Amino acid sequence: MKKVTNLFATLILTAIMLNAVPLTNTAKAAPSAAADTPPYLSVSSTTLGPSPVLGQLFNITVSLNNVNQFANMIAVQYRLQYDNNTLQAVSAAEGPYFNYFASLEPGSLGTLFQYNIQNNLTYGWNVMISQALLPNATGKYNPPLLNGSGVIAIITFKVL
Repeated sequence: MKKVTNLFATLILTAIMLNAVPLTNTAKAAPSAAADTPPYLSVSSTTLGPSPVLGQLFNITVSLNNVNQFANMIAVQYRLQYDNNTLQAVSAAEGPYFNYFASLEPGSLGTLFQYNIQNNLTYGWNVMISQALLPNATGKYNPPLLNGSGVIAIITFKVL
């Protein structure tokens, strides 16, 4: 029986900024210490044991943190790398963070969530996820945009 001692994860964050598209509200935020810290991703830790059961499913969450709405961030793309000798990625689901802001934006067309479980030469086994807040039917974004921190994805793994 293989023992899973650590879920080693590496996140690569690519943030798409909305600077080129005007908002209906052009108010600017006052400078603050938090504005100096860029957004970042974090992964929840999971403890399985003392002896994980083969075939056991478990979830981890990916969170987007320290987003300032005045930065006009509307999308992220990232990868979660994992050891395929001990784990198998099963699925990924959208967390509540993007949907919450889509529900606040008048006329929003919702969100886009796509994932792909893949093995490639550069990253090895990974789950690649792309998420976006969609504009309204006229192509405009209305405030509020993404702000603060929240869970953006739930990824399910199986113990091998």
